[in-house]
Amino acid sequence: MNMLKFFTEYSSVVNAMIICGFLTFILGQAFLGRWLANEKCRDQGTWFWLCLFFGIPALLALGFSPTIDIRKIAQKIEASNSYDMSVMWKCPKCNMENPNNLYVCKTCGYKLA
Repeated sequence: MNMLKFFTEYSSVVNAMIICGFLTFILGQAFLGRWLANEKCRDQGTWFWLCLFFGIPALLALGFSPTIDIRKIAQKIEASNSYDMSVMWKCPKCNMENPNNLYVCKTCGYKLA
């Protein structure tokens, strides 16, 4: 069968197959980006849409980005929120000792800081 005759007779089928293949490729990139974002502890939804619209450049940017270490971030937050509980403040109103992380006296309600 002549190729030109094949394409003229089945042009709608060939076009549909090309469109389906293109859409499958584009959605495959988006889902690959979502999976890779999950592996690198990044937002999956954002990277899904970025990979859907920008394709291979977005996948490359995500692939070369460093993995976020959540444990280090949690340790930094915990260290910044930790208070020295051994330091106590005396309330000038009722003379009761309060931990340094309180801004109001726990017994009388006097504003400490």
